[in-house]
Amino acid sequence: AAMNSLKEALARVSRVVNPPGPRRRPPPVVVPAPPAAPRHLQLGERPTVPRPQLAAARPHVQRFLRRRFQRFLEPLQMPQLRIHEDRRAPYDAARAERRLAHKSSADRLQMLTYFLGERPAFERMMRLLEAHTPRELMDGATVESPAALARVLEREDREFHAARYAHVPRFHFREVPPMPRPLTRAGFQEYVYTLTHSRMLYRNALSLKSGLVPEILLYTHRVDNEAFRPFRSTETYNYLIKYFGFDKFQSSFARELVLVMVHDGHAPNTNTLNQLLRICRVHSRRRSLVSTYKLVANYLGLARKLGLRINLATWNRVYDCIDNILLKEAFLNRMLAVCLPVLDNMCVRVLADFCTTTSHTQEVVRFLENDLRRPAWRDAPRLAEKVLFHQVQHTAANADLARVFEDFGRHVAVDALTLKTLANAINANANLLHRGYLVLCMYVRLAPLVPLVPPEVYSRAAQLLCENAEGYDIPAVNFFVRAIVHHDATRMLGLPPTEPKMDFKTEETRDSKKQARGPRLKSPDAVFPENYKIFKRLSRKGLNVLEAKVIYELQERPNPGSRYPWDLLTESEEKAWVAITEQIRAQSRFWENTAAKAASVGLVVSDHPQAPPAWITAYEKKQYRQMSLSHEINTLQKLAMGLDKHTEHEMKKRNIYAASPEQTSV
Repeated sequence: AAMNSLKEALARVSRVVNPPGPRRRPPPVVVPAPPAAPRHLQLGERPTVPRPQLAAARPHVQRFLRRRFQRFLEPLQMPQLRIHEDRRAPYDAARAERRLAHKSSADRLQMLTYFLGERPAFERMMRLLEAHTPRELMDGATVESPAALARVLEREDREFHAARYAHVPRFHFREVPPMPRPLTRAGFQEYVYTLTHSRMLYRNALSLKSGLVPEILLYTHRVDNEAFRPFRSTETYNYLIKYFGFDKFQSSFARELVLVMVHDGHAPNTNTLNQLLRICRVHSRRRSLVSTYKLVANYLGLARKLGLRINLATWNRVYDCIDNILLKEAFLNRMLAVCLPVLDNMCVRVLADFCTTTSHTQEVVRFLENDLRRPAWRDAPRLAEKVLFHQVQHTAANADLARVFEDFGRHVAVDALTLKTLANAINANANLLHRGYLVLCMYVRLAPLVPLVPPEVYSRAAQLLCENAEGYDIPAVNFFVRAIVHHDATRMLGLPPTEPKMDFKTEETRDSKKQARGPRLKSPDAVFPENYKIFKRLSRKGLNVLEAKVIYELQERPNPGSRYPWDLLTESEEKAWVAITEQIRAQSRFWENTAAKAASVGLVVSDHPQAPPAWITAYEKKQYRQMSLSHEINTLQKLAMGLDKHTEHEMKKRNIYAASPEQTSV
């Protein structure tokens, strides 16, 4: 009943969507091109710290991030800020967990109870949103007039994209780019946008604990850093709010950045409000003790006090924060009642929510063509990919994938992100067999149709193979994953390869101590090549699982010719992989009879048991301990040198910034 009610609301609100016509074309998907000579440094050995010294410094290291933020906020001279509180009330984690379970439950009674409990805060939020929305955006005459509606949507669309740079790629796999020289206000704004909107995985540049990007952002925006004062602006602060608040969920610090912005002489704007509302979207999906709708209402109240204009993008951000079907229906009904126009990106959101209400793809197509009035949806990749995702997600068997992959790209517009969507859809459908092999075949066969295979496709293929739900032979899985990482992804994405260094260490873990039989965890203490480290950050825990399985396999069944996942491919292995990909391209209807086709390229089901879960857990704990140790040593280096001096030293050493900015063309 709730789903049907939401479906009806979605259909009603779709009637105020702008009819098709000449509109601003969406920016092309920008993918990073492999450079002729990747800009990176050959890293030296990691410095060591005596264990007693590390133990003594650990309490200071654990408080490092908080102290870093406190120091950044010191010029405000506002000791009453929450971040300066030495003692805080204990957090009721159990209650927060119960609230999260309550609001994320799919049980209809729980959903209704949550709706009733949150409705007062939701209604207050909606009253504030309506009261401060310009009357021109809630005019029935505008919605009824195609010309007037087109003008309003075009203006709002320009405002939405005003502070964006379409040419900045989603990923950046090389060294942090250098600051432009000479430095100008416009160049600095684009540079900060690049740092905060591209995923920079080289040397873990975006990490709050050990990355250089947050240090550059704080260094350049510290109020008492006069060298960069002429180049800072409201928009650069907005980018910082997005990075620290939305990406890293440092919500308290992100709010305090507004105070820094004002202290620095810059007035918040509508984009500031919309970036703060993005933080509420993350808040709605995490455990908390405070209603998300109360937080949204607080931000809307702040916007009223500051005189900020609410636009259609603000309504989009608020819609993103809603985590209950019944409240989404109420929001859409309110949009319809006030005759609010709908931006194209809101249209995509409405379509995505409609897809959750039905398992029949034809209903989605009818909704697109009739209710959303998008008969040419096949020419719009972002709309077409929603249909493709729905079709793959609700496919009952591999044979039904023929409807998706036959004539792929001929009747539906596709781009690089379409492959990412299909890979995620295959992963989401438990009915499909040999999903890792399917994703591998998909990108091998369809790569010629797009300018560059998205990084997420490589990571999804590797992740599914690492999970190895089919029970393939581990040496074969290891070879396939190594080929994806060290051949396909490294060459296509321009990852910087370096030779691995390795030593063996036997570690007695708590899990292995509990086992009365079986060998101890003997794992190599390896210095991974940089391309492998980048891929590990991209694929999260998948490669850790494979490493544990390979080490277990070699310990149980030693093989002198075996290699580890981080080992680069030999020349003979590269030739073998090229032959396998050619064989995959020659296969007709790769989605059918996948067991036999996977076996024909070497993915055969193994007769031997895989590594037990306790072994994998022990290995993962070891990896996390090593990562934590690396962060602690890195932090000690910063503290010993001084935070600003360390940042300046790193920027100079890595050819990012070496002298005072040339303050010309401000």
